[in-house]
Amino acid sequence: MSVLITGAAGLSGSYLIRYIASLSKNERIYGIDIADAINNGLSGYVKMYKASLLDEKEIFRIIKEVKPDKIFHLAGKFYGDDLFDLHIKGSINLFKAIIENNINPKIVVAGSSAEYGLVYENENPIKEDNPLRAVNDYGVSKIAQDFLSLRYFLEKKLDIVRARPFNNSAPGESLILVSSSFANQIAEIEKGRLKPLIHVGNLNSVRDISDTRDVVRAYFLLSAKGVSGEVYNICAGRGYRIKDILDILLSFTDADIKVAVDSLRFKMFDVPVQIGSFEKINSLTGWKPEIPIEKTLLDILNFWREKG
Repeated sequence: MSVLITGAAGLSGSYLIRYIASLSKNERIYGIDIADAINNGLSGYVKMYKASLLDEKEIFRIIKEVKPDKIFHLAGKFYGDDLFDLHIKGSINLFKAIIENNINPKIVVAGSSAEYGLVYENENPIKEDNPLRAVNDYGVSKIAQDFLSLRYFLEKKLDIVRARPFNNSAPGESLILVSSSFANQIAEIEKGRLKPLIHVGNLNSVRDISDTRDVVRAYFLLSAKGVSGEVYNICAGRGYRIKDILDILLSFTDADIKVAVDSLRFKMFDVPVQIGSFEKINSLTGWKPEIPIEKTLLDILNFWREKG
């Protein structure tokens, strides 16, 4: 069994590599990423191709060489001028390479809960048939990728399953994400590098937050049992205020830390509440989140504590 992961050097990609490697030594794991290195010391488990999904010829060559039985299409970015190019043109290049090489692997495409965007209070918990009201470019680009994937399933008969992961966190995530931002500030305060003051934005938003290590387990189950053409939420099924996240992290430190609300950190438009339902994937695969939010946050804090 050969497995190909796009975005393999990213957070989800690196945890997925670790998870697959823990299950069996029989899978041959390949990765595509523009980054030179893989996170978490996993280079021994995966053969990496340094390539951009926007390089049509190179993607064709890689698919021809690997001939994957499964593909996890995780490559993505939150912002940037090439956001739409990566999510749309990059996906087209991948799908065309599969068709032109006359293979039909199982493909799990990672979308995002950002596709749901503005959710009305009575729509929570959100199911997969909820209207999509993306409020930023990332969400819009993910809707385009989502429906592009559906088109290639319907028209080209590719074996595609669509996933919509909600917010998720784990050690090693980007500092642009709120859990890591808070944890990093606490760790720097403990080391005496920052004054005992955490700068925060809107603490009242409610988000469904799960552990990335649970999310990649869901991806793998969908690659085995997911119904082609269908879409599945991957989420915790409960909401946390951003203040809850901060309070949990502060409970792990003895430092006397004050909190300062910074209006510059507020988004121009913020979705007040977004909580997902994982009923559909649970009914199909038995998947449910297993890692408590407290463990996720403590692991993230310890990650930053151990950084030099």
